[in-house]
Amino acid sequence: LCLNYFNNGAGDDPDGDSKHVLGAFGIPAGSAQLHVAFLGLPTIFVFSYGIFSDSVPLFKSSKKSYLLVLSFLQVVSCALLCFIEINPSFATLFSFYLLLNSFSMAWTDVLVDGLMVTQQRRDPVHGSQDLQVFSWVCLALGGVLPNALTIILA
Repeated sequence: LCLNYFNNGAGDDPDGDSKHVLGAFGIPAGSAQLHVAFLGLPTIFVFSYGIFSDSVPLFKSSKKSYLLVLSFLQVVSCALLCFIEINPSFATLFSFYLLLNSFSMAWTDVLVDGLMVTQQRRDPVHGSQDLQVFSWVCLALGGVLPNALTIILA
């Protein structure tokens, strides 16, 4: 759960980063903005991800199996980004891999929030306070540590 919140904190401005990266492909700004707009599509359907994963169990589990499969999809889509040549003809493929990553992040976020609620209910006295603080600390560290590392390496 901590890694998901850390990952969300580290990806604080994916649209801005995507614009800069797509700009390196040499495509026009309007086309790059269209690619970035498609990256937001998975977040439109966030409400349905939890309903689907609870209604259709995968490998006899409603949340944990989906979490593993979607985490694997996220790793694979990010790994495939490394092998794309910076060429205008590959900008659509690059955006597709980013879309897969965005989709898996959005669905994973819903699943992790559901797991957090489940864990919080197990300790009715301090469960919600402790886990909520822990998740916000992980989110903050995810936002601060990668930026500090960037400053050190630059």
